[in-house]
Order: sequence, then C-alpha cells, then structure tokens
Amino acid sequence: LNPNTAHRNLQISADFKTVRTSTRTQPYPDNSDSFDLYQPVICSEKFSLGHHYWEMDEVSWSLKKQGNAYRVLHNKTADSMSLLHLNEVSWCLKKWGNAYKAVHNGMETKLLVRDAPKRVGVHVDWEAGVLSFYSADSMSLLHR
Repeated sequence: LNPNTAHRNLQISADFKTVRTSTRTQPYPDNSDSFDLYQPVICSEKFSLGHHYWEMDEVSWSLKKQGNAYRVLHNKTADSMSLLHLNEVSWCLKKWGNAYKAVHNGMETKLLVRDAPKRVGVHVDWEAGVLSFYSADSMSLLHR
C-alpha cells in the first residue's frame, strides 16, 4: 500500500500490506496523491501486463485500475473522479447488510452471494481486460 495516497484516518501496517481505520490522525506527508475527503489507499505496485491475483479481508473492497492512462483520480475534490466506484477507471465490490453489489462507473450490479466470504480474491487478466472477484473461501466467482 502506498502511504502517500492514504487518507489520514487510515493506519497502514509497517509491512505496507494491511490497512485499518483509525480514530487517530496519521502523520502521513501532505501531498497531491493523498485523499482528503474519502478514505481509500492505493496500492504501490503497478502492472501493465499479465495475470495478477490477491486477496482482501474486509467487508468493503475497492480496486482502481492503475497505469499511466488511468492515474486520473481527483484526490482532493468531492467529484465523481474522487470516488473509487463512480468513474470509468475503478471498480468496487460492496457489502451492505446481506446485500452485495459490484459497482463500476456509477452502475451497480446486485450479486447473488449464498455464503458471505471472509476473504475476497481479485484476479486481473490485463491483456484480456478482465477483472474478476471471487470468494477466496470457496473460489466461487462473485463477479466478472
């Protein structure tokens, strides 16, 4: 995770692999990459080809496609480009109560999820332009 992009109410672990919300303001440097109004953090790894897979633990997950042409989020404003699910360069998997939704470019897709996953897997096939969310517990597809 890239602390230069983190909101000040997010605490990033020393190994830069986990993040938690915090009531204490974190001493991150003030720079143009950090988010002021919302609480995301962007990964520090970038890729432009191949297959990539990782897993996440929480109940609300977001992914932003990263690359030269896609580093366009407005981190300091409240417009749609600053929210990770309201623009064409990012995707989000959300859970509200027992309902799951995939969100991209402001469009929500309700998902049928039988068993709530404890971990969510994300697979990116860069060349094919395919992003998939999985229940990492069962490896069942949640959304593609």
